[in-house]
Amino acid sequence: RSEQKRPRCDVHWSNEPLRAVQLAQEGHYDTLPEGAGPGIDSRWRDAGNLWCGFAARARVVAVHPESLASAAIPRSVKGLIDPSLSGKVVMADPRFGTTGSHLAILRVTLGAQRYRELLQGWKDNRIQIASSNSSSRDRVLSGEAWVGLTDTDDVEVVRRRGASIGEGFLAEDGVILLPNVVAVVKGCPHPEEADELARWLLREEVEEWLANSPSRQIPLRTEVPVIASGLSLSRFEPLEIDWSEAAGQLHEAIREAERILLNP
Repeated sequence: RSEQKRPRCDVHWSNEPLRAVQLAQEGHYDTLPEGAGPGIDSRWRDAGNLWCGFAARARVVAVHPESLASAAIPRSVKGLIDPSLSGKVVMADPRFGTTGSHLAILRVTLGAQRYRELLQGWKDNRIQIASSNSSSRDRVLSGEAWVGLTDTDDVEVVRRRGASIGEGFLAEDGVILLPNVVAVVKGCPHPEEADELARWLLREEVEEWLANSPSRQIPLRTEVPVIASGLSLSRFEPLEIDWSEAAGQLHEAIREAERILLNP
């Protein structure tokens, strides 16, 4: 935003969509080049072609494998208010990253009143607040918490180091997939190169590389090959998300979470 009058970068690669949607709404992006991201469905794109998603992460719960929670992994965020999990659930600071995006989407799907009731239920069940998704995961690894809200990449990276940790998809809520986003910066200094880079980043090969990397991201094209331990789009029934509406509720969702969860 501070560089709008004289941008220094050409392409914006955001690792979560809602703040990118906000930037698009504020007029910071130019239209993507024609044909960028072939095969990526319209549900993962801006209707005005200002941004395109690719290679998503899923919101999940990380689970300590020797905890009581491992026998009945929560399938909904509402399950985190179960009294058997009192003081044993952790989430990242809701003011940042994909946690804030997750909360904004919950506020859209639940409605404002039920969203606030959910937050209060978490608070009453003594939810822990960590500094980040990886810190949330680490509390689960240590046993300080039994269940932690996080992303699939945070789980996979420690599994590849040999750690034992469970993972559960919140299927009762509809699995939330948060794609990376590519956009061309309006007024960028190298517009031709920006278009070329945007096309390159949105190729199938890039999704395949990210899917097979330690971040285990989820290609948004079903035809992209994924290794046996990876995650393909066909495995899920992703929640249908109105990205513009969710971006519009991001500020209020975070403000309410800060008031209910972070204030003593």
